[in-house]
Amino acid sequence: MKIKRPLLGLAGSFVLGEVLALLDVAAIPWITGAFAAACAAVVLGKWRAKRRVNGAGDGARSAPGPGLRRSRGTGFGVLLLFLAALLAGFGRAQGVRDRLDGEAAWAGKTAGVKVSLTGTVERMEEKEDQTELWLRDAAAKVGREGMEFGRLVVYADSGVAAGGDLESGVRVGGGLESGVRVGGGLESGVRVGGGLESGVRVGTAAGSGAAVGIGSVVRLRGKLEAVAGATNPGEFDFARYYRSKGAACRLYGEELTVADGEMAPYFEGIRRFRLWCARVLERVCEPGDLGVFKAVVLGDQSSMDQGMKDMYRSHGISHLLAVSGQHLAIVGGGIYLLLRKAGLNRGRAGMFGGALVVSYGILTGGSGSALRAVVMILCLWLAGYLGRSYDCLSAMGLAGMWLLWRQPYLLFQSGFQLSFGAVWAIGGLGGLLNEALGAEKGWQRTLICSLCVQMVLAPATVWHYFRYPIYGLVLNLLVVPLAAVLVYSGILGILLGGVCQPAGVMAVGAGHYVLAFYEELCGLFSGLPGYSLLVGRPGWGQILGYGAVMAAGVGVVVGRKTAGRLPGSLAGRLPGSLAGRLPGSLLGRSLGSLPGRPPGGLLGKPPGSLAGRLPGSLPGESPGFRWGGLVAVFLLYILCFCILLPRPQAGLSVTCLDVGQGDGLVFTCAEGTVLVDGGSSSRSGLGERCLKPYLESRAVETVDYAIVSHGDSDHVSGLLELMEGGGVRIRNLVLPRMARGQEDYAGLVRAAGVCGAQVLYMEAGERISLGDLQFTCLYAGNPAQETDTDKNRHSLAVRVSYGRLGLLLTGDMDASCEAGLLRTCGPGDLAGIQVLKAAHHGSDTSSSPEFLERLGPKLVLVSYGNGNSYGHPSPKVLERLRERGSRILETGKCGAILLWTDGKRMECRGWLGSDP
Repeated sequence: MKIKRPLLGLAGSFVLGEVLALLDVAAIPWITGAFAAACAAVVLGKWRAKRRVNGAGDGARSAPGPGLRRSRGTGFGVLLLFLAALLAGFGRAQGVRDRLDGEAAWAGKTAGVKVSLTGTVERMEEKEDQTELWLRDAAAKVGREGMEFGRLVVYADSGVAAGGDLESGVRVGGGLESGVRVGGGLESGVRVGGGLESGVRVGTAAGSGAAVGIGSVVRLRGKLEAVAGATNPGEFDFARYYRSKGAACRLYGEELTVADGEMAPYFEGIRRFRLWCARVLERVCEPGDLGVFKAVVLGDQSSMDQGMKDMYRSHGISHLLAVSGQHLAIVGGGIYLLLRKAGLNRGRAGMFGGALVVSYGILTGGSGSALRAVVMILCLWLAGYLGRSYDCLSAMGLAGMWLLWRQPYLLFQSGFQLSFGAVWAIGGLGGLLNEALGAEKGWQRTLICSLCVQMVLAPATVWHYFRYPIYGLVLNLLVVPLAAVLVYSGILGILLGGVCQPAGVMAVGAGHYVLAFYEELCGLFSGLPGYSLLVGRPGWGQILGYGAVMAAGVGVVVGRKTAGRLPGSLAGRLPGSLAGRLPGSLLGRSLGSLPGRPPGGLLGKPPGSLAGRLPGSLPGESPGFRWGGLVAVFLLYILCFCILLPRPQAGLSVTCLDVGQGDGLVFTCAEGTVLVDGGSSSRSGLGERCLKPYLESRAVETVDYAIVSHGDSDHVSGLLELMEGGGVRIRNLVLPRMARGQEDYAGLVRAAGVCGAQVLYMEAGERISLGDLQFTCLYAGNPAQETDTDKNRHSLAVRVSYGRLGLLLTGDMDASCEAGLLRTCGPGDLAGIQVLKAAHHGSDTSSSPEFLERLGPKLVLVSYGNGNSYGHPSPKVLERLRERGSRILETGKCGAILLWTDGKRMECRGWLGSDP
């Protein structure tokens, strides 16, 4: 059995093992069964091959050929090798997962308690308001209990600018301009100034006098916490992001002491050189260009304006901002050519160039895409040095196994998926279609590869970002050729600007015009309809369907190319399968291995090859580019993309979002979407980080009604951000009747005017309808309390009806408002209420026994933030609900609460799967 690209196959097995482990699949029985089935398939194949060789049709018997004897055990060997790779991936990922789970569990036990920590600085990032330290081999201790952490993230206030400046070193507080220098290591020292403003005290161990840098051992105290994962659909998963970097916990430091100032000169030197490069760019670049230059040259996107990031992402060219294969190829290729022109031979140029490329990969942050590119470039140079052919897919497999052995959770990161997907699209699918469509010219191959990249990356793009740039194919063909100019302009600006600032300004001028061209193009394309199509997050069935249809379609296109070849291959037409009888299987050998014959196989390239003499193909004649095949591939791309489009909404879906200490509910049916409240007192940026991602993941671009129960910030903060930030359109803003003319609601009214929403005021008896979905106001406050400053008493009581489903929303009503509701409601207003949204986050001032007795809800939703200082939900309220047989779902325990109904039956579950 001959396996083409065995390294790629091993990588696939390794990745499968890691996926099974990280998704916590009980994989061993499946692995055993699959291996047994594969063995059975190999045995069957060998048996059938032996029957064909022995002439089973006429009963003839002969000894098996030498090729068959040699390969008798090969199939089992290959299967064992793939099984070993799968088990290695499974074991590695399971070990990492168990270690990180253990670290997170220990951090959970010590929540709120200050711990003492000692660790070695592995990475440092200085930001405007804080310093981020990544520690390895960290030891934490609380009292007599301790825990070893493989890697830990520490955040300290901005007073720690550890070793960041070549001239100043570590500065704490303002203090004197020159400060007091302690130690001095590598011309940096530690400046100790006022220290009172920073909140972080950086000292040194007795007499050590060392600066903080990469490789330093530090001690500090602070509060340790496990990084929480996503608790809402569409939300960014910070837990997986940190785990992809090898950490599960973070610590907010309040004291930092250098225990051992000995640094790692290589890594610390790279860090300081990066900071120097950043300062040079700040001097030579225009403010609008600075963030992009830092991103493409140094891998630092922290200086980029969010609007600029959104522009690049929405147009499908955000890959230009991530240091990946394209950037490393530009830089690495330039370094290699310069070294060769300097007189170095191929081996030395590759060796020095490889060292510089590795250093550049570390300098840019060591992201998965950058390290993947480094490994592949090194493989390319090594192959050239050894005189061997280079296979990009095998190099990709090697890079993938190495990266995932280091950090298995990289599998779930968008950058990793898009980077490796692009390589497979170009080297795998692109190579296949280039051959099948007869692409020989450079522009033909570029066009096909660009189309392949769009086809392969579409599912990952909409899964992570919910939107798809439908003009991305055309735009990339225009912007990618100029990427080299942008990168070289930035590098030259650093080199010249470090010596002469005007020269650096001139050098980055070329890049400035490239960026201006990019912005003009994006502005032009953004005026086209659907330039950034909202698709939402597709289901797994849609993704599998996309892959199946694409594979089938590509198979058809490639099959039509091979249809004109000799049926059954040349070997199949020779009498008695001559290929199996010729010594050494001459048809499988290269003629270059025979004396006096030129390189190339028997079916090699024309002229003079047998393939060139096949009917319909004259020697030396090219079959030409198949435009029809290209159109077919493009239509296949459109067909596959249609599979990812959102499906029509069936029934009513209700999501009680986990907004922390606050409220936020989304109702979606075929006729539209209604948002009820949307605020939090414990989470900042709720609109951008929770509400907008959730709505976009559900392909909701317009909210028909945004109903505000009352004006407290824990009910409106995110909604206010949503209206001010854009991205999701609000048609109508519905406020409680008692909000009319009140200053507390003026901000909402102004924001509604800016975003074009109509402001409505809801009173008792009024109704909002979207098809079968109805919102009826049962209570809008006591008219005798119009001037009451307690906004909780402004709360609307709204009954939501859909078929037989009855759901009651009560805002932050207290017991007196509940009593008022019971007095004013008619006999049937509260009948058939199956679901209750508990008032005031489960506070004991609400959900009175009389109110619950009247309603008798079967299901109660409680929204609150874990560890809140109010004690919500009240144990008394929960006990009252249990006594009445109500099922309770709490956002603090199960994350977002998802409810679906068709008007007859109802399904409900927690997003995190925790359903007490």
